[in-house]
Amino acid sequence: MPTADSFTALGRGNGFPFCVTTKIDVSAKHKWTTLGGTQKGSVPTDAEIQLSFVNAVKIFWNFNELLSSVASSKTSTALPSIIYRKEGSSFINPTTDPEEPKDRVCERDNYMNLYTVGANNGTKSGFIDLSIMRMYDGDNNDEDNFVGYGLENGFVVASLATDEEGPNPGDPTSSGFAQVEIFISSSVNDLSNGLTPGGFDSDSAYKTLDGFPLAVSVLSIGNAFIPGSSISFSANASTASGSASYSNSEVSGSVSVSITGLDLYTY
Repeated sequence: MPTADSFTALGRGNGFPFCVTTKIDVSAKHKWTTLGGTQKGSVPTDAEIQLSFVNAVKIFWNFNELLSSVASSKTSTALPSIIYRKEGSSFINPTTDPEEPKDRVCERDNYMNLYTVGANNGTKSGFIDLSIMRMYDGDNNDEDNFVGYGLENGFVVASLATDEEGPNPGDPTSSGFAQVEIFISSSVNDLSNGLTPGGFDSDSAYKTLDGFPLAVSVLSIGNAFIPGSSISFSANASTASGSASYSNSEVSGSVSVSITGLDLYTY
């Protein structure tokens, strides 16, 4: 946990350096929970709504790094630390300094960083979005449906390994595919929708990560395309982890991903 410089900010008088104008109806989401712990199917208490605001303020101002482990057998390049950095020429693979809490006083256009490394057949990626939303269990024009504050997009970590059948002599005549994606936010979708059974595992759960109530969704896919191939896939939302692999006499690949925690600034 890095130590931040103390500072004073007037902000917009609401705890943030911006007006929280994003209002999202989360009722159709597979799972949702406010940052105060109110879950889908529950009615929030005043205390839970207040806690969701306190936690939203805390995670926006103090988040530093998403702690994770990401592996792909198709690339030896390490994924950079998924640290929230200052806005530079691009939010993709930023090399700017970390954006400390005092740097967040001025409103920005976005609050995102995306890290991605590897070749086309073996990539690793990590995504941060600290955008805050007002959550509604139903019509977001009806304030009676307001349930609390949450992370609009949150965090995503993924890894990919692939082999493609080739047209040239000596190229593989088989292909394979392994992928794991982990989404952590205040609302998540069912990642199994539209997928053919038999080649994937998906899981979702509620998980408190370093004091913040969040929803987790994990998708693991493993496929290979000649008889006798071996495939595996495992998704565990409770531990925010997943793995997948494929192998046969011609090709093989494997991936694994886990999210272990959030690193916050201290004072």
